[in-house]
Amino acid sequence: MYYDIIGMVGVSCYLLAYFLLQSGRCDVQKDYSYTLLNILGAAFVLISLKSTFNLPSAVSQAVWIVLSCYGMLRVKSTRKTSRRKDPLAQTVYNPEVLEQTDEIYVDDHLAWTNANRSATGRR
Repeated sequence: MYYDIIGMVGVSCYLLAYFLLQSGRCDVQKDYSYTLLNILGAAFVLISLKSTFNLPSAVSQAVWIVLSCYGMLRVKSTRKTSRRKDPLAQTVYNPEVLEQTDEIYVDDHLAWTNANRSATGRR
């Protein structure tokens, strides 16, 4: 009984992830929600297989978890790359720009002050 409920929660996670993807509410390349829901779905379905084991289903769920973890690593890598390529970030932390100003604001928020220079040892 409990394993059936756990399995249904897993299937619900899969379906929710797919719905969010199709409705445009999550971006696989920038967001962890789709991948996390897939990992949870596979984990719950895998747990539910304890009551009635099925080898092909267990293998597919385990592979699904591995592939989802790989997807999370790709999202993390994409986020790092996009930060490095962000022209605003390159401008804000450009040493030439930092030498010419005491404060830098990004979207009306203080992003850097001259006090940061002494804290980081930059001159």
